Amino acid sequence: MVRITSTFWYTCSGGAFSSSGETHDFRLDKKTNGTMEEWDIEVTLRKDRIDKRLRSLTEELLLAAHADEGSVQRIIADLATEANAILADNRREHVDLLHNLRILKCNDERISLVERWERGRHRWRMSRHDQAMHRALKRLRSSEFQDPPELVTVFESLKESQADVLARRLETLAEIRDSTVGELTGDRAQAALASLDELSAGAAKNYATQREAMDMIRKHIGDVGQKLYEHLVAEIEQIDCRARWGEHSTAAEVVDAVFVSDLQACYSQLDALISTTKERLDELEREQHTRCSKMAALIMSTSVALEDMRSQKLTMMEQHKNDLQRRRAEHEAECEAKEEKLKECRRRIRSSPHIDPDLEEATTETYTQLDAMAAEIENFAKKMLHVHEEYPSSVERLTIAMQRRAAPNDEKDHTGTDVVTHPATKEHDDDNREPEQLLELWSGVAAASMCELLDPQHFVEERICQREELDEPVADPLVDGSTSGSPDEALTKGDGVDQSNADGNAEIAEASCAGVLEQTDSKL
Repeated sequence: MVRITSTFWYTCSGGAFSSSGETHDFRLDKKTNGTMEEWDIEVTLRKDRIDKRLRSLTEELLLAAHADEGSVQRIIADLATEANAILADNRREHVDLLHNLRILKCNDERISLVERWERGRHRWRMSRHDQAMHRALKRLRSSEFQDPPELVTVFESLKESQADVLARRLETLAEIRDSTVGELTGDRAQAALASLDELSAGAAKNYATQREAMDMIRKHIGDVGQKLYEHLVAEIEQIDCRARWGEHSTAAEVVDAVFVSDLQACYSQLDALISTTKERLDELEREQHTRCSKMAALIMSTSVALEDMRSQKLTMMEQHKNDLQRRRAEHEAECEAKEEKLKECRRRIRSSPHIDPDLEEATTETYTQLDAMAAEIENFAKKMLHVHEEYPSSVERLTIAMQRRAAPNDEKDHTGTDVVTHPATKEHDDDNREPEQLLELWSGVAAASMCELLDPQHFVEERICQREELDEPVADPLVDGSTSGSPDEALTKGDGVDQSNADGNAEIAEASCAGVLEQTDSKL
């Protein structure tokens, strides 16, 4: 005989019950959806199986009783009594089990355990749904999307390369800016301009590479965001917490409502950051290149102007030297001719008798020759003085010409007044002459270490002339023997700077006459 006990019921029902009445069901969920109707159906099926087994057992017992009426009947009676007792116990336990399964006091609230399990599963699904959304949003707001490390590396590289290019540009400009007037040449300025162009080309190539890297990073972030979106949709659909979906019917709509707006905001931020960086980078590169190129072109035009002025200065100095040599040669030839005539007069005086009409005539002719020599020396001194006075005037005319060449369209200076320049002439008195207002070579431009270029007369006289005189000293053609010694001293001391032309000519004439008379007396 098979005894139907609580163990049999436990095996048939597929559950496990503790002494406290709590139920831990592990297989029921596979057959039902957890509703009370399904549970009642399952209980009914189990009761039917038990009834079938009891009927089959009763039939076997009846067959055995017909075989041996005496002993079998007693056995049947005993077994029937025992079976009835077991059946009664099973029914009682079944009623208690159903009562425990249906109603349980938990936290002062009488709820069904199935409903309690349903509520727990519902809370678990909501928790998983919220955690999935939270993880996705947290990752979206992390540095992976908001501040990508690859993009930071590109920005650092851009910063270093831009600082390096700017330093090299400033170094190139500083080399030609700090050059002296003598060292500044057109070739050097052209080489600096070519170096700046080469730096600009290299920077443009590097920046193009960095722009491509930024675009690749942006595309990579877009791919990662799309994968994150698809994974979140699949996870939300798998969790299937429709209580959190609200009015939406699909998981994609739920993710679109909560996640896509933040994802698009992240994309927009990255796009704005990259586009602003590109625009600012182009603007800074264009501004740096334009300013440096303008400065280099300015220095190059200045160097060309300086070379032109140097060539004109050398031509002027050569002409001045040739004029002095020509005047000196003419003066020496004239002095030699006059000296021959004086020698002839001296010979006639010595060969004439003490009292003779020819002696007086020879003496008169001698004094006439001496007067002519004095006049010639005075004329020579005036010509030499004119040459020396013409040189500063030529320098001033060269300065004014270079000013007008540098600023041909400026009829007024930077103060708004008309600029009128006059070359130095003998008719203007030095004491009454008003200081002239010089034009600027470049209006409003005064670069560091190049302020001397704003006054061409100053750097021509102080820089170029002194430098050339130190390199190639020009000998004074007036210092040549005792014949023209005194006029040279007079010319050197009075060069038309502090005295008028008339006073200078008078002193030169007196000194010349005194020198000629002294020489004549010594010869006589």
